[in-house]
Amino acid sequence: MNFITGKFLCVKYSKENQQSDSEPMSSPSSKSPPQDASAIHGVLALSSYLEEAIAELGNSEGVGRVECLLLLRLNSPRRMGELAQVLRLVPSAVTAAADRLEKRILLKRLQDPKDRRAFLLCLTSQGEQYRAKILNNCCGILQRVPGLTQKERQRLLELSAKIDGTEQAVCTADRPGKEN
Repeated sequence: MNFITGKFLCVKYSKENQQSDSEPMSSPSSKSPPQDASAIHGVLALSSYLEEAIAELGNSEGVGRVECLLLLRLNSPRRMGELAQVLRLVPSAVTAAADRLEKRILLKRLQDPKDRRAFLLCLTSQGEQYRAKILNNCCGILQRVPGLTQKERQRLLELSAKIDGTEQAVCTADRPGKEN
């Protein structure tokens, strides 16, 4: 189950039927408590802050949003199809972004040693420097999330990393040619 196909493990919020955090549900409850809406608004606000930081850096250096997001996700060589899944983009959008980044010498294509027909995208040294700039901008935003104590901020980072790890595992497991 994954974000990509819209099948996400959810915990049902119901006073009559309390579930533990580890028990997956097929769909969220139709009667979520009001704090859920507030939490969603908070996540959306944080996402907006990060999008602004990415756009600001990208605009100042002539790199688009999709290219910046691709660079952020390119922490190791990856196939374009996998990046399309993770970024929730059609493969042609990732190909176009990769072409633009390759022209700027921020990434290169390498033949996949596991499948000579396929290619992996990997960062060049310039790409690694640019990715570090984007990460620094985004980390600066996370360090200044309004209304959170340092302890709460640390918990937010831990939970976000957990979500990312789960999503990465799901996307890797869903790759064509991989057995689930």
